[in-house]
Amino acid sequence: MNETSNELKELKNQMGDTPVFKFKNLGLTIEGKNAAIDSNKAFVSIDGRDYIDKTFIEEIIGDKKTFTIKDENAYIGKVIQEQANLADNWVVDSSSVDTPDTITDSYGNELIDAYEFKYRDSKIIFNVNKDYSLLQCKLSINSDANIEGKASITIKADDKIVYTSPMMDKKSKPFIKKDIPINKCSLLTIECYSNDYDISCIVSDAIVYN
Repeated sequence: MNETSNELKELKNQMGDTPVFKFKNLGLTIEGKNAAIDSNKAFVSIDGRDYIDKTFIEEIIGDKKTFTIKDENAYIGKVIQEQANLADNWVVDSSSVDTPDTITDSYGNELIDAYEFKYRDSKIIFNVNKDYSLLQCKLSINSDANIEGKASITIKADDKIVYTSPMMDKKSKPFIKKDIPINKCSLLTIECYSNDYDISCIVSDAIVYN
């Protein structure tokens, strides 16, 4: 008898943990006009909390905007990216810029995800699609550089200069430049200027973010 009573008690507890679903048909009227949506079971109440089909939201916002659910967040319109590697963005154009698997800077650091600006006036252009406000990157000089060579890096956001590094040489310590304001630009350009000596700049660990 006690065993049966315990089984019934456990069964009741299990049933108590099961959510209660209540479906209803639900239509949508916008400014007096009926929207052409599937109203069948478009509304559900789960444990007293009400939910509607996402087609309601899509119908309300119209064709000019999108409704997206990503990473536990709902977006109406553009999905704002919080952070990405610069390398994940499309390269529009590149001139005398290499992307080796690994490269060593003048302080002996082995780098990956790096861009080597090999010659004077070398550059690379990325389409960052107006998704990001800021850029961070590490700047250094190639280990093979001539000791007399000097070079600098310039960052442009839609052709407007937003950062120019100090002139660097082989003795310059690698450094990280944070929070370069790229201002939701479409095209992000990185350029290298060097004197006539054999020297190349390295841009590595580059991320774009908001």
